[in-house]
Amino acid sequence: MRVFLSNTGLGGLGIGVLLLAFFALWERNRMIHTGYEIEREKREINLLRRAHQDWLAERESLSGLARIDWIARERLGMVRPERKDQRLLQDDDEKEIP
Repeated sequence: MRVFLSNTGLGGLGIGVLLLAFFALWERNRMIHTGYEIEREKREINLLRRAHQDWLAERESLSGLARIDWIARERLGMVRPERKDQRLLQDDDEKEIP
């Protein structure tokens, strides 16, 4: 009877050690996978930051009056109005412009 009890105790201990080893491997695998996900997200953040900087630069280049004038004339085929067709508008609250 003693031999059976001692074998059962070792068997339970062996199963416990085996489960602990599987848990440790599973946890390590999760950590590695999470590390890969973090690196992938960092790369995506860097790509988005670069795209954001590009959009800001493009916005700045398109917001200049000379650039708007060039796009209107060259790309959209607009022409400047003749002097006789230009009208100066005045706000009632502002002083008269000579």
